Amino acid sequence: MILERYNSLKSSHWFIPLLFILITFFGAMTTIYFENMFTHASFPFLPEPLFTSYNTGETILRTLFTSLFTLVLISFSVTLVVLTTYLSNYSPRIIQSFLQDPFTSKVLGIFLGGIFYVIMLWLNLKETNEGQLYISPAFSIVYSIVCLIYFVLFISHTISWLKVTNIVERITNETLLTIKNNRNTITSNIIKKKESLQTENTKLFAAKRVFSIRSGYIHDVDIQKLLEMAIQDNIIVKVEKNSGDYVDETTVLLSYYKNSKIAEKKYIDTVMIGAHRSSKYDIEYGIQKLVEIALRSLATMVNDPYTASVCINKLGKVLSVLAKDYEADPLYFDQHNNLRIITEKPPYSFYLYRSLYQIRPHAKEDVSILAEILHSLSIAAEGNNQKIKDELWKFGRYVLRGFNFSVANDLDYKFINNKYKLLADKTNYQASYRPIEKHSLTHLNDQEIMD
Repeated sequence: MILERYNSLKSSHWFIPLLFILITFFGAMTTIYFENMFTHASFPFLPEPLFTSYNTGETILRTLFTSLFTLVLISFSVTLVVLTTYLSNYSPRIIQSFLQDPFTSKVLGIFLGGIFYVIMLWLNLKETNEGQLYISPAFSIVYSIVCLIYFVLFISHTISWLKVTNIVERITNETLLTIKNNRNTITSNIIKKKESLQTENTKLFAAKRVFSIRSGYIHDVDIQKLLEMAIQDNIIVKVEKNSGDYVDETTVLLSYYKNSKIAEKKYIDTVMIGAHRSSKYDIEYGIQKLVEIALRSLATMVNDPYTASVCINKLGKVLSVLAKDYEADPLYFDQHNNLRIITEKPPYSFYLYRSLYQIRPHAKEDVSILAEILHSLSIAAEGNNQKIKDELWKFGRYVLRGFNFSVANDLDYKFINNKYKLLADKTNYQASYRPIEKHSLTHLNDQEIMD
């Protein structure tokens, strides 16, 4: 529960800005201490222009406060423009990615921290009759220069985020990182097998259910901790839900096999639940973002096939990486080969279908989209085992079956056949490949696709 709350706080939009405000608070206190303890005479080697009188220092701090406040307002305005663009042109799901981007939060934190820093120094500035000189305005000027540099970088950063190719690349890398992290969740000394669930251990006791104590989306399940507790309590645990699933207080999170009760609360704490889906843990959510951008670009009023092509190829890359060492429904055993954890992960075909089934209708009469889907399947097939290639070959023929070949001409057939032949080569189905010709499409019947 503590880890869950920490991750929820860390993912908040205000976590980094509040952290910078805290840092600038200590920085301001240090500056005030430095100024109260030392005078210009204590540091004769410092240039005299760094020290100012009360009136000059107050003018500088007042001007800097106004300027920093203006930068914050401009930054908020730019952010709203970006969010409006994402909402109308790409996908509402991308808004979360921009707001949680570390650099965006860092810039906001620097600006807010600057305002807080200047206010504290301004309040400490007191007029005396001794002609005292102050160095705190010089520190404020240095901080303002840093803010100005970051403002320029923020504008450049925002322009970069507005480029659709950069957005697609970021989402792809984020999804690939999620896949990598999911693979590294379990340490190497844990045995992972795929066997029948009808083991003698699960037959001994009736399954007892553990319900969720809150509603939200599942982010992650701490399999390592869950395994340690299952070994300690000598039980078998079944994880009933996966990352991205929505649960409420009536949803079964876990089931366990034992004839006596256990401390269910500690098992519930191994399941991280948040108010929103997060592509940091949810592979399907990252895929959904790419699909939505592709669908928006194929809309009649947008008609941007290049963006759709980029998204489809990136989906092929994601499917290729996902297929490597992919295990559906993995079972986890202890060091003595005793079954401890049962999971129910979707098969690879689930992610394959979810990646392209909404784009498939657009390939019905669009040769370019059909060709890109076949090409992405070829990308996904590279370097993977034959079982994965079988799934990709079947899906490719399923997509071809939905194409309206009456709208194609000879050059279209040639282009499609090149992509179809490439898919056959990548999936080792050269023997099953036959060029598609007009009035000769019987080999793409539904029964053959299902075989």
